[in-house]
Amino acid sequence: MRLTTSIKTILILALLVPCSNNSWAQTEARDNRTLNLSLYSEILDETREVLVRLPQGYLDNPDARYPVFFVTDADWNFDLVASTLDFHTRWGRIPAFITIGIVNVNRNRDFVPKEDPGYPFTGSGDRFLDHLNDELLPIIDASYRTSGRRILFGHSFGGVVTINQMLRDASVFDAHIAVGTSTWVAERVLFERTRTRLESNPSLDTFLYLSVGEGDGGATVPDGALYAELLTDLAPEGLEWSHTVFPSENHFTNVPISLHDAIRVLFPFYQQAEHMMQSVEQAGPAGVAEWFSDQQGKLGWRFVPQSMELGLAAVQLFVSGQQQAATAVFDELELRHPYRPETVAYRAIAYARADQPAAAIETIDRALEIGERVNHPESRMVSFRNFRQAMLDRL
Repeated sequence: MRLTTSIKTILILALLVPCSNNSWAQTEARDNRTLNLSLYSEILDETREVLVRLPQGYLDNPDARYPVFFVTDADWNFDLVASTLDFHTRWGRIPAFITIGIVNVNRNRDFVPKEDPGYPFTGSGDRFLDHLNDELLPIIDASYRTSGRRILFGHSFGGVVTINQMLRDASVFDAHIAVGTSTWVAERVLFERTRTRLESNPSLDTFLYLSVGEGDGGATVPDGALYAELLTDLAPEGLEWSHTVFPSENHFTNVPISLHDAIRVLFPFYQQAEHMMQSVEQAGPAGVAEWFSDQQGKLGWRFVPQSMELGLAAVQLFVSGQQQAATAVFDELELRHPYRPETVAYRAIAYARADQPAAAIETIDRALEIGERVNHPESRMVSFRNFRQAMLDRL
């Protein structure tokens, strides 16, 4: 890729992009975490725009590495996806992501891998995937502190390119989210490619989320059901997948509900506290380690302990006299959320409720220290300081 030279705003560029990488340029900073980037693609022979949303505290945690969430149709999907990820991250329900939005140039050309006479310019979807795999992904990994985990999200024709990427190489992305996918386009090219791919290699070791709105237009709903039947019949080895039809939703209203549902399925967070407490009831303090280990074994990187729900459960354990089990929960949460001062604050609350103000002060001081380091929201820091003063008043 050839570096573009127009740079309108530089936002701590030396900290964002290593000096050794000269493959692209930051062209505009939308806010303190969202960047507009411009790059030239040799494969597509054109300049592309890419949006980047850095996670909260990215600059303050130089040792942290992050999974990456790639969003097609960034023109209209980027803000929705980035804000949804921010919301869930704030509450400790998912990992903090670097969000990458791929802005359209010609979506018919780029997303559909076979010509469809009903849609001009279609047929170059594979060339776009060459650009994605060989140009964009390496630049993102070279420019930001990525963990190697990736998710690809696409809607409509974006779902087509998402599934086509999975069939091309299922190992590149850990998860593929295809919403309202036009599986009917180009004479059902995805059906043809799915059969061909699985005949040559029956393994698809990845995650695939499929959904449509009940009121989705044209053939999207029936063909989506047929594609789900095809996957059921072929039963790819290693593929974890689901297909959901959302009632009372159409082609567009289906997007936000499907995004949230995909996150829920990918990072299961429902009733974590209840299940963990059941393990404690059965095995005492040892049940905490058993439950965390079991969840880690089942989900791997997709296991994200819910800091608020589990933190409050640990407070309940502590004040009920099960301090050893509570301490085990607090320790696990701090180990798995090292940059979240809220997880430390729950331990301070437990000390306060057990009438141990000195221990509560010492613990909330640790939360304040982490909060200062990661630039935690000032409103929460004020709450921590007020809590500390209340404990001093007790003393």
